[in-house]
Amino acid sequence: MVARKSSCAEPNTLGALIRKLRKAKGLRQEELARKLGYSGHEIVSRWENDHQKPPIEVLFQIAKATGATNADIRELILLGYNTPTRFPPYETTLRQLEQIAYEVAKMPFPAYVIDYRGRYWIVNEAVAAMTGVSLDLISHLLKMPIDYLTVVFSSRLPFKHMVQNYEIVAEQQVARFKQVNLYRRNEDFYRNYLARAAQVLPPEDHAYLAKLWCKLDERKIWEITGLYPEIVLKPEGASQARSYWLHVEPLYWLGTDLFELVWYSPQDWTLGAQEGMPQRVLRLWDMLDVEQYFADEWQPRN
Repeated sequence: MVARKSSCAEPNTLGALIRKLRKAKGLRQEELARKLGYSGHEIVSRWENDHQKPPIEVLFQIAKATGATNADIRELILLGYNTPTRFPPYETTLRQLEQIAYEVAKMPFPAYVIDYRGRYWIVNEAVAAMTGVSLDLISHLLKMPIDYLTVVFSSRLPFKHMVQNYEIVAEQQVARFKQVNLYRRNEDFYRNYLARAAQVLPPEDHAYLAKLWCKLDERKIWEITGLYPEIVLKPEGASQARSYWLHVEPLYWLGTDLFELVWYSPQDWTLGAQEGMPQRVLRLWDMLDVEQYFADEWQPRN
């Protein structure tokens, strides 16, 4: 399948950002090279085509020569020298996730745990009750594994059709994804996200995702994620819709913003409600060999 291209103009490589800054200053490649002490345009051409990475001290010289802002300088360093994200060692992470799964089973409301890429690791049975989607279908989706933006945007899946305030929810979810990965924009999973999404989403769904993705700059992201949105759901066959508050809690002790606990409290939920009997919990590592499936994403064992 041919991936549909997004019209988003956001630079997502170091070379693209250097090119953008140079052109914004009205400089030709050879002019920028001369300001940096090089002759000819070839070195700048190699940088802008991502065939070579300038040393970090040269990045600061490029920033000065192009009149880059502090935000531009941060982006230059981010795109050029951030290291790929890795989970803590496999055994450590799974031991902690197993404890979290035990706690999620006791929660009196729908809850799940996702990683920074939006993939589901833990889902409790109350999610099935809230959405009217069977645990068997949820289990099938986890095995893919699927991420929450695909769940929100795909019209082939039931969630999109049951959300009564869909535009608000869709914008919130894209903003959350971009905020969590604000400093991972140089990584392949982020740079290629829209292209990969084009392979699984129907064309209209992908177009809407791409529109929001390009619309939400850093300022808008923080404005949107600073709110606790209401989500109004009416599952198929339900007599009326029900409103929930969305809560997101980063699990920092599992590694900085690598995992989040997401839960939904019904607006009619009694604050004094107690934890119930442990409910069934789906755990990704029971369905996939996550050590092998995410082999490139684990830190090495000590």
